[in-house]
Amino acid sequence: MKKSHFNALFFIFFFSIQYLASSHLIFLNEPSFVEFNGYFRSRFAKTSDEPLEVQKRNYDVLRYDLYLDWYNALKNPKSMDSTDIVWFGSNTILLKAEVENLSSVVLDAASLLIDSVLVNDNGIWRKVLPTPKIVAQKLTVPLPRSLNIGDSISIKVFYTYNRFVDESQYRGFYLYPKGKYVGRLPAPFYDSVFVEERLAYTMSEPEDARYWMPCNDAPYDKADAKITVRVPSGYVVASNGFLSKVQAEADTAIVYFWVSDKPITTYLMAATASKFHKYSDWYKKVTNPLDSIEIQYYVWEKDFKATKTDGSEYNATNTFKTTPEMVKFFSQIFVEYPFVKYGMVALMPFNFGGMEHQTITSINRVWLRQNTQFGIAHELAHQWIGDLVTCATWKDIWFNEGGATWSEALYAEKLWGENGYNAFLLSSRSAYLKKGGISLPPIYDLPVNTIFGDYAILVYQKASWFYHMLKEMVGDSLFFKTFRSFLQDYSFKSVTTEDIKNYFKNKISNPQVDFDTFFDQWLYKAGHPVYTLSSIVHSYTNDSGYFDAKIILSQVQTGNNVPEIFVT
Repeated sequence: MKKSHFNALFFIFFFSIQYLASSHLIFLNEPSFVEFNGYFRSRFAKTSDEPLEVQKRNYDVLRYDLYLDWYNALKNPKSMDSTDIVWFGSNTILLKAEVENLSSVVLDAASLLIDSVLVNDNGIWRKVLPTPKIVAQKLTVPLPRSLNIGDSISIKVFYTYNRFVDESQYRGFYLYPKGKYVGRLPAPFYDSVFVEERLAYTMSEPEDARYWMPCNDAPYDKADAKITVRVPSGYVVASNGFLSKVQAEADTAIVYFWVSDKPITTYLMAATASKFHKYSDWYKKVTNPLDSIEIQYYVWEKDFKATKTDGSEYNATNTFKTTPEMVKFFSQIFVEYPFVKYGMVALMPFNFGGMEHQTITSINRVWLRQNTQFGIAHELAHQWIGDLVTCATWKDIWFNEGGATWSEALYAEKLWGENGYNAFLLSSRSAYLKKGGISLPPIYDLPVNTIFGDYAILVYQKASWFYHMLKEMVGDSLFFKTFRSFLQDYSFKSVTTEDIKNYFKNKISNPQVDFDTFFDQWLYKAGHPVYTLSSIVHSYTNDSGYFDAKIILSQVQTGNNVPEIFVT
């Protein structure tokens, strides 16, 4: 996900040292890789607690079969009273027991009215009585018989969404009427903007999927998924995976059947409906140019027909035209694009810049006026770093967001060479320092409510430097070879920070800084090195013209959970 307020400002900082007749330009100004010539190489002891294991539930979800009846919520284009927000859903969940004697299943659910719950016992659906209720965002379903490890069972939950709240309190499901005034935006035009067509969509990261479907709302648990959505005729639904069929119901309703082609976690599941214009590009696979992947775009008709490129119109075709080449670029540096399709759907209002829903990214419609290429690159890169391989817990979110932000730097390098890469990283460095720098906490294990808020600068910008420094330490060739192997070996799985560290430890011998230390000082601990530089100059009386200089470089950083010495 890309926060809407993170703009890539290309500031370049120069630090020069004048020595004799030579001027040395340190373009990157990377304090983590200043050499000490053998000094200050002692290992520091790890004082923080070891990272916790993933706290998994006692079952594993194998499949979600989700049905969303949005007909009522969309049938009246401009009305928004308490009856217009209501819609009905069901979720059939196939799961497997991970423990012996599993007698009940706890699901995440919030602000939903549970109509009934059924459990499939040996091929027979049995209604659970009394009907389970949501307590503290948990829905506990008793099972008709205890399960042993490896046993599977299906649970079907029928529910009603009737959360009539102010728009500022929306969670998970968002509904906006046609003609709604959005505001005066974007710069420099600041013209009045309105919702073009009635719009419904889901947005779940990090833990809001429970507000629109009962589920195991945790990133470690990936499952197969089907999402079926019923809407009024004339509406188009975009969702994950491929569209298996579209079924009309007389002249009044239409049902879209979407199927995820690969396992997916709940926060990456999504559905969006409006009167969209859909059009497509095609990406020819780098591994097989005879095979192509469709890139689908869902935009309002006005945005598809726009022709101006000066920012005065929402121009979808101009903004999206680079996408096939972007897919090719990331397929070349990572691995082949891993899903059945890619797509983007433009939303307004939308409280973020973009969100990397698996195979169908949601973007802020403003990007169509601002031609936000780096936002598009960020969300696309997530299809590899975040969707193909996903953070196992929200403690590990740096893997997703740091990786996608670093991928923006890679895309800048593609466009403008090494200077573009360096400049992008320097803009991230500047943003991190401005936000607090050494006073900020470690990247790892931030409170969930801060990872896209107060401490987003850590999981995006600072974490992007973790990728960069790891690449610089082991070298480009070995890094990308290892990272590609990592993406392949962990495809469609979720990983912890320790999984990533151990993978690199097993693949790369004798790194410049051992991986335990490297991960500890940059992820599990806070801050960055702060240096002082002093010198002593000895002159000679002969006519050689030379003098002897001793330069002392010292680390002097202090702070809460900041290493006394960063090993570089």
